[in-house]
Amino acid sequence: MFSTIIASKQSDKSLQLFHRLSFAVSAGIIKEKARVVAMDLRGHGKSVTDNDFDLSVETMCNDVLAVIKELYGDSPPAIILVGHRLNAQKLQF
Repeated sequence: MFSTIIASKQSDKSLQLFHRLSFAVSAGIIKEKARVVAMDLRGHGKSVTDNDFDLSVETMCNDVLAVIKELYGDSPPAIILVGHRLNAQKLQF
């Protein structure tokens, strides 16, 4: 289960933030224009998985895709992915 916070109402624009507490101030401003989804990846924050030590790029990318699919099904809106440090490296894949 991934610790995820959704700010703002449904929108055709979505901003997906990783390592949610790092973006708390920005999310408060951005939520007026777009849906903001902030999640902690496995091994971070309050997220808990069956293997919190598997921090491979493939696994973490699959985690992100699973959360997006759970939120939007097979028709997600245009999404801007934002991360920093390790999370930004994962988003490049």
